[in-house]
Amino acid sequence: MVSTSEGRKKLIKDFIYILKAVKDDRKDMHYIIDFLSMLLRHKETVPPTTEMVTILKCNKPILFQHLKKSILPSSPMHIVLQMNMDYETALNRLN
Repeated sequence: MVSTSEGRKKLIKDFIYILKAVKDDRKDMHYIIDFLSMLLRHKETVPPTTEMVTILKCNKPILFQHLKKSILPSSPMHIVLQMNMDYETALNRLN
């Protein structure tokens, strides 16, 4: 069984990897959608979803805007994309 802190560290590591791997372009939206969908289903620990969405929004603004336009308002993903916090605080919480 993976400990809570190990599970959280793995999520953060995966997020950093995907953030570096995707371009700020709509063509890479499916990678982000897959990752965020996985976060919604994650049960081992409470994922730092707000922090990740905030960092995504600031680092990949074009990709983020295309994501927001493509997700239906009735989708749980729509709520996730509305999350927001201070960028510096989000960075500090993920470190």
